[in-house]
Amino acid sequence: MPKQKTASEHGRQTQQGQESRKRLIEVTIQLICERGIHGTSVGAVCERAGVVKTGLYWHFGSKGGLLAAVIDEVAMLWVDEILADVLLTEAPRQRLDRMIAGLRD
Repeated sequence: MPKQKTASEHGRQTQQGQESRKRLIEVTIQLICERGIHGTSVGAVCERAGVVKTGLYWHFGSKGGLLAAVIDEVAMLWVDEILADVLLTEAPRQRLDRMIAGLRD
């Protein structure tokens, strides 16, 4: 059976769809922080986000796809935070030191 395409693979990202996708990611992060990854169900995510399960599967294909999107989002936020700190200084050596410190923290 062929793999079902997600919304982004179909190229159908409406404003409402983008908001639902963002809300699903945010709620998943909240629930993982509260309950852990194994205590976070698709049903709980959808209920708190106010999105039907088919909407979650439309956007992400599976719980695994949702978790991959969550990891991407958290990693982007982490990198952005490190870069913002690194760019506060002009000296290359200080930038490198700040970057390494950010990665350690």
